[in-house]
Amino acid sequence: MTEETQQEGEAGTAEAGLQTPETVSAGEDQPQTDSAVADPVLLSPPSASPQSGFGRIYIFGVAAAVLGILAGIAFADFALRPAAHTSSRDLGSVAFSADGLKGHLILNWDKQPAYRLVVEPGDPARHEEFSIAVGNPPRPLSVLFQLRDSAGYVLCFKSVLVKFDPRRAAAIAATASGPQAGAVASGIGSADQAELAGLEARELERERGQDLFQLDAGPDGQASSIAAQGAIPCSGRAYEEASSWSFSPDFPALDEQADWLKRAEVLRAVAGASAAQTSAAQASFARLRAARKKALEEPTPYALEGDDELVGFDPSRGIVKTSTGETFIVVKAAAPDNAARWQDLPATIHFKCNLNAVCALTRRGADALYARLKR
Repeated sequence: MTEETQQEGEAGTAEAGLQTPETVSAGEDQPQTDSAVADPVLLSPPSASPQSGFGRIYIFGVAAAVLGILAGIAFADFALRPAAHTSSRDLGSVAFSADGLKGHLILNWDKQPAYRLVVEPGDPARHEEFSIAVGNPPRPLSVLFQLRDSAGYVLCFKSVLVKFDPRRAAAIAATASGPQAGAVASGIGSADQAELAGLEARELERERGQDLFQLDAGPDGQASSIAAQGAIPCSGRAYEEASSWSFSPDFPALDEQADWLKRAEVLRAVAGASAAQTSAAQASFARLRAARKKALEEPTPYALEGDDELVGFDPSRGIVKTSTGETFIVVKAAAPDNAARWQDLPATIHFKCNLNAVCALTRRGADALYARLKR
């Protein structure tokens, strides 16, 4: 090895020694420079605390969990809430031929699924039968409708009631066609009141908390359709998946509706005749009362008035005789004590007679007698 190479190796060894902290601290007599002291201190990495690293990991884990929960809630809300474009859905009309009915269902979303259902007669010729069936049903009626998915499976359902009046139904049921209708109708008032009261209580319980149909009257005053609206006990997913609907009305069959209409018409006829008779009787009584009032208010024209002597009175026959030969027939019987006073003879009497020869006879100590002057 040459001398030059040996010097380079020694210089390298000395420089390496200057970069080691232990060498610097141990050699106090060795010459030092500013760079040789400062550089090792700046290049030494700070020691990390294990406890500080665990805290950061814990915070990151909690934040991730919170974000996951919020994301799950947002996803569930998005998945279960109907889209804005399905806030109102018209599922169209469906016919139920057995009862001659047709229904139309519209769905909408207002914080929860809701519906509007309209039911009407499928055949306009059955308008009167439908009107009497929903206006005065023969028994408690209802309509059950179901929402179905594309495969036809029922997703959810709802029942809507028709208001029922037990007393009105009993009155119509008591009628019959034919000449006996009046006699049957006259016995309607003798129905068992306790049974009717029980039916009314059960009907109130049936209607409690339920949706009821409202009657939509046509130009003729009869019910042309019935309608109801309210909430449906369906989930948001069921609302979204509903693609069709069906309904099962608990209504009278067509022939029963026709028979019920005939009975109602009989009851109306009987009620109309009774009302006419009552009106005629009331009018006759009013005329009689007016005539009596007029007779009392107007002075009675007397055709004959004078005094005479009473010579005979037969209370059993109602005959009064005077000394001048006049005979009076009593038209209003006298009370027994008054008749006894009129038999006290002889006595002076005073009489007043109208144009119809009806007279009022008076005497001292007795009540007046009303008698007709015999001609």
